[in-house]
Amino acid sequence: MTNALRIYGIQFVLLLIAQIVIFNSLQFSTLNYTMIYPLLLLLMPFQMGPLTGMGVGFAFGLVIDYFSNTYGLHASACIVIMYLRPSILKVISPKNGYDPILIPSIRDMGYGWFLYYAAIVLFIHHLWFFLFEYFSFSNLLWVFLKTIVSVFFSLIFMVIWQFVLLRPSKLQ
Repeated sequence: MTNALRIYGIQFVLLLIAQIVIFNSLQFSTLNYTMIYPLLLLLMPFQMGPLTGMGVGFAFGLVIDYFSNTYGLHASACIVIMYLRPSILKVISPKNGYDPILIPSIRDMGYGWFLYYAAIVLFIHHLWFFLFEYFSFSNLLWVFLKTIVSVFFSLIFMVIWQFVLLRPSKLQ
C-alpha cells in the first residue's frame, strides 16, 4: 500500500506540473483545451468507493483550480466523474470482473478497454467543465464541439503519458 501511495503521489505532482506548466498554455485552437490531469483519477484502483474518489477528486480539482484561476470548475468536474466512475466501471466490466492487482491503465487492461473507459469519463468531465464555463445553453453546439475536440487531444496525451511513465501493475 505504501508503494502505491508513493506512486500516486508522484503521479499527482507530475500531472499537476504538466497541466499547469504545459497544457494550460498549450492551445492548438480555440476549440481545444487539453486536460491531462484527470488521468490520475482514471488510474485510481478499481475498488475505490465513490466517497473516497469524490474526496480525492475534489482535493485534486481544487489544486488545479487554484493554479488555473477557474474557481471550482475543475473540482466540480472531478467530483462528478468520481461519483459516476464506479457505475461506469460496472457497466464496462469484463465477464470475470476486475483483478484487484491491476489498475485501469492501457498496459493492464488493453487499448480498447482503456480508450472506451477514458473517452466516456473524459466526455462527462469535459462536458460538465465547458457547460459551467460558458454557463449558457445558447452556445450548446460550441460546447459539444469543444468537448469532443478537447477529449480527443486529452486522450492522445494520456496514451503518450502512460507509455512514457507507467509500468504494468504486475511488475510494480
